[in-house]
Amino acid sequence: GFASYDGEEIWAFKCPSSAEEMSNKLRVTQNNCAIEGNTLVAYIERVWAQPGNGVKQSFSFGVNYGMWLGCLGTLKIPYVEVLPRKWMQHFGDLPKDRQDRKRTLKQIAQGLLPDNKVTLATADAILIAKYAEETHFER
Repeated sequence: GFASYDGEEIWAFKCPSSAEEMSNKLRVTQNNCAIEGNTLVAYIERVWAQPGNGVKQSFSFGVNYGMWLGCLGTLKIPYVEVLPRKWMQHFGDLPKDRQDRKRTLKQIAQGLLPDNKVTLATADAILIAKYAEETHFER
């Protein structure tokens, strides 16, 4: 997923499927920050292949991660890589089972945005944005 957070509102979208769409989302966010006078820092989950992931899934995951890093670098957007364990710990004890953990994270994200439809595709991005705001930025 992709989320943009200005300290007041969070906008979340399913992960774009192409580098062009990724860079367009980042450009819009970059322009909005410039207009509003906000500093833009991207937080990206530092990912790698996991045991049990299929070869195709691992390759796709890596390609997606690399496209995001390429877009951020091209647009000169500073970024912080955050380990999944690190941002997830911020939201408390979570189930060890992956599916249960994903559902719990979705519920936490939905609690932060009760008027929005949070999906499994956007929940992590929303929570990473909230993690960044709560741990790295002063109001």
